[in-house]
Amino acid sequence: MMYSPTYIDLYTRSRCGKVEAYQELVRMSEDGDNLAKGFKAMLLQRSEISLIPKNPTKSASLFEEIIPWLFELEHDDLYNAAHVWYLIGFCYFEGFGIGAPNKTKAIYYHEQASDKGHSMAQCIIGCYYHVGNGVIQNIPKALKYYELSAAQHSPIAQYNVCRCYELGEGCEVDQAKARLYVEQSAGQGYAGGMYGFGQYYLAGKGGLERNASKAMRLFQESADQGYAPGLYAVGLHNMAVTRLNKERGFQYLLAAADQHHCRALSRVARCYYEGEGVAADIIEAVRYLRRAEKLITTVPEYSVFEATIARQLEQYAPEYKAQVSDPWCHFLHVVCTNSRILTYQPRGMIYMYIHKYICSRSIAAPA
Repeated sequence: MMYSPTYIDLYTRSRCGKVEAYQELVRMSEDGDNLAKGFKAMLLQRSEISLIPKNPTKSASLFEEIIPWLFELEHDDLYNAAHVWYLIGFCYFEGFGIGAPNKTKAIYYHEQASDKGHSMAQCIIGCYYHVGNGVIQNIPKALKYYELSAAQHSPIAQYNVCRCYELGEGCEVDQAKARLYVEQSAGQGYAGGMYGFGQYYLAGKGGLERNASKAMRLFQESADQGYAPGLYAVGLHNMAVTRLNKERGFQYLLAAADQHHCRALSRVARCYYEGEGVAADIIEAVRYLRRAEKLITTVPEYSVFEATIARQLEQYAPEYKAQVSDPWCHFLHVVCTNSRILTYQPRGMIYMYIHKYICSRSIAAPA
C-alpha cells in the first residue's frame, strides 16, 4: 500500500458511528496533523449521522487552512501522496479554498489517487461515472470502481455495489450477490448498509427468509445513528401500532424530516393535518408540505409537469384567480386536477393531502 491506511480507517469508522474513531481523528487534527484536518473536514461536510453534526462552514474553514500545504506537496512522490491528491480533489469538487468548484480538476486528482489504490478515491470515481457527474455516464465502469473500493472493505462502496446488483445497473440483477455486499456493509456498522440489509429481510429476498423483526432491528440501529431513512422506517412502524407509539413515531418522522427526507416531510404534514401523533395544526401541515415541494421540484422527472401546469394556469379566468389569497394554494389545486401527477410519489401524496386543505377553504375549481 502506497499510503497510510490510518486516515481512511478512522474516517470510515467515524462514518459508521464509532465514537472512539472520531475522537482520535479530532485529537490528531488538534495536534496539527493536516491530513487528519482534511478527513475531519470531509466528515463535517458529508456526515449523515448524529455523531457528527454537519457543519459546512467549519469544513470549509479547515480546508482553507490546509489547502496551501496540500498544493505544496501535490507534486512530491511521497508516501501519503494519494491522500493529498484525494483531498485536493475534494476541495475542487466543493470549491473550498480554490474559488468556484471545478469538476474537471476534481476528477483529475481523484483519478490520480485512485491509480494509487486509494479506496475512497475509487468509490468517488465510481459515483462520477454512475451519475455522469463531470464525465459521460458509464454505469458498468462505475460498478468496476465500486468493486475495487469494496474489495478494500469500504462499507459505502459495498452498499453501492449492492444497489447496482439489486437494480441491475451496469450488470445483470443478482439479488444474492447484492445481499452479500449489503450484509458486509451492515456488518461494519454503516447506517446505510444496515438500512439496506433491513430492506432485504423485510422483503425476504437475496436468499433470506422474510423476517420483519430482524428488519426492524436493523432499521432501529440505523435510526440510532440518526440516519434519515432509518428514522423514517422506524417512524412508520410506530405510527402503525398504538396511540402511544404514534406519538413516538411522530418524533422519529420529525427527526427524519429535519434532515430534509422528502417522504418524512410529507408524512409529518399528514400527521399535523390529521392530528396523528401530534395535535392537529393545519398551518404546520402546510409548512411541511411546502418544504417537501421545494425538494420535489428539483427532481428532473417532474419538470415536464411544471410546464403543463404553467400552461393550465394561463388559461384560468382572472376572476377565479382573484378568489385565492394564496397563489401557492391555487397552484396546488391545478396540480391536483392533473390526474397523471398523482401516480408519482411522494408528490402525489403531498398534493392529495393539500387538496383536502384547499377544498376545505371552499375554493371553487374553474368550469
